[in-house]
Amino acid sequence: MAHEAAEVVEGLIERRPEQADSWDVRGSFYYEFHNLDEAVKCWKRCLELDPGFAEAYYRIGVAARDRGRFKEAVDWFRKALEHAPGEPQVMVHLAQTLMDLGAMEEATGVLEENLAAYPRSLPSFLLLGEIYVQSKQFDKAKKNFETARQMWPDDSTAYYGLVRACAGLGETAESERYRKKFEELKVRVEKAHREFLKSRSDAPRVEKIVSEVYTAASKAYLAQADTETAEKLLLRAVELCPSQPECYQVLAWLYERQGRLEEAQDALLRGSRANPADLGVHLRLGVFLAEQGEFDAAEKALQEAIQLMPYQGGGYAALARLHLTSDRKLPEAKELAARAVELEPLAKNYFLLGLVCQKAGDRAAARAAIEKAVALDPENLEYRRACELVRRGKAE
Repeated sequence: MAHEAAEVVEGLIERRPEQADSWDVRGSFYYEFHNLDEAVKCWKRCLELDPGFAEAYYRIGVAARDRGRFKEAVDWFRKALEHAPGEPQVMVHLAQTLMDLGAMEEATGVLEENLAAYPRSLPSFLLLGEIYVQSKQFDKAKKNFETARQMWPDDSTAYYGLVRACAGLGETAESERYRKKFEELKVRVEKAHREFLKSRSDAPRVEKIVSEVYTAASKAYLAQADTETAEKLLLRAVELCPSQPECYQVLAWLYERQGRLEEAQDALLRGSRANPADLGVHLRLGVFLAEQGEFDAAEKALQEAIQLMPYQGGGYAALARLHLTSDRKLPEAKELAARAVELEPLAKNYFLLGLVCQKAGDRAAARAAIEKAVALDPENLEYRRACELVRRGKAE
């Protein structure tokens, strides 16, 4: 499989050596198979072809961090953010690396900035909790770890953080309760690891890596309008690793653009069945079904997404938007949009809440929500136009 993937990667380079994304795929392939020197060479070639290719700066930073070159990694992450300001994945890696360097105050600032833009960033809460434990601010640590626990109830890291935070606060009984849960999760993880070792097979990991490489290569071919090759790669990616959700979503996107709607829906349905715990594929399925006017099926898919991640706003917002566009269940839509705002107070969620309130006839609430969206994103022309209309009492 690795040899097969290498042929695909080299074929992409031969066909489009002038494209930065071709070299990015090649770099990712080498990175996954632990050849950091070749991976970095590929990403530096990306930057020669396209100095604004933010992903390459980020990838080189990750490679530097893997080698323990933390100061160098920080420089690369900052360069990535110059070209992709606020990119959450880069922000988290930058904060982690600053923590490795002992720059806790600076790391805290990065994480707080990330949470301002992405209020449900699980890694940010975990890292902030760790910073506050180390600085003996146990009340703040507990708050962050508790939020992380609610977002991801089976994450052992959050429970271990709560053990230490509660102990620091003198909450012995609560600390012991969290310790028991942590030990339970730890045993579960160790058992799964032992079962993996018993199999003595690296095949599942290689299948997943190769599937991801094929998916990345397919996107490069799609950018070059070679849909035939892209489709072949995506079908192979699905065959190799059915539990890799992105390949289904890209395949559905391709089919949808070609007007092959039944095949697009089938790809998303298969993706949701193969990945029952993946939020993204359920959301994408729900949105697709809504676009096709299959509102009941769309509602079911989005409700499943909410059940998967009840502490993330995406599912609530998508279901509220469905009820809004289908002009039904507006009281429920208002509750859903308000919940999305509560969980993720972002401009887009306030704007959605404003539209729902306007549709429901609550003009005062609509104005307040849309004005908040404008305050959070003042450059958004759609928000500003809607704000002017609602202020004049003419919003539709």
